[in-house]
Amino acid sequence: MKQVTVGRLVRFIDPRSPEVSVALVTYVLPPDKCPAGYGQAVHLTIFNPNGVPQGLVGVPENQEKTRGPSWHWPEEQERGPDTLEVAALFDKATETMEAMSLAIANLSTQLQDQQAKIEALEATLAPVETSAEEE
Repeated sequence: MKQVTVGRLVRFIDPRSPEVSVALVTYVLPPDKCPAGYGQAVHLTIFNPNGVPQGLVGVPENQEKTRGPSWHWPEEQERGPDTLEVAALFDKATETMEAMSLAIANLSTQLQDQQAKIEALEATLAPVETSAEEE
């Protein structure tokens, strides 16, 4: 039996819609918090066909795919592309975050250099200001 974990892609059945949506598991409820007669309950971010993500909490598992709102595992032939697409997006996000971290580190170094120059200039100007005040 598959183990549901945070980050897994599943399918969401909305009883108000004929569409089955892709959803991302964002939290797995402890077994004692799951409704009786259902499998594992989770919190989901649902990616609706209209493009607007929606969050739902306590969505129960239903592998029979007969009632909603509920979630089920994707069919095997559906899982491959989803997993590859998510992995590619994750890799791209990781690269972007690494580039941003490097840019922030560079900016921080430049800021420290500028701060040191300002302090050196202030130290140079301080005796001049004191001399002018004495006259």
